[in-house]
Amino acid sequence: MKPVDAIHDLQYEQFQFRFLRWIRGVGVPRGVVGEFVTMDEYKAQRKNPLIRAESFVRSMSGMALIPPDPSYELVIYLRKCNSPGASLEFHDCSDAVDVPLNAWLDNFLLEPVDFDDLHVETGFDLWLSSECSLETGDYNDI
Repeated sequence: MKPVDAIHDLQYEQFQFRFLRWIRGVGVPRGVVGEFVTMDEYKAQRKNPLIRAESFVRSMSGMALIPPDPSYELVIYLRKCNSPGASLEFHDCSDAVDVPLNAWLDNFLLEPVDFDDLHVETGFDLWLSSECSLETGDYNDI
């Protein structure tokens, strides 16, 4: 992850903490069932330790797997903004994503949680899972 636009160190660390906690999670958070995944998909993936990483990679690059090239990287840009909401802007051609850091997302970053208690679903977990729930081809038609 690369901080951009002089992002405060604490905010950057909070995002990194939340992201690493989310990606370590197993399965799809139950809170996205019905809106972003079906109950059948939830049940089929509930013990899958890779589903979150796979959905993130697919959202960023359009690929199911990261190429075996050691120089390959996915880039997360954290950008200060004042707009409401926090939709990720994926750039699958350049394997990057812009994360808007604003007051809306700050609320999720400040939510108390234990890093190792992966059974607790946070607002951040639900938000990131919903942002990465699109199938390849469902976005960025240009």
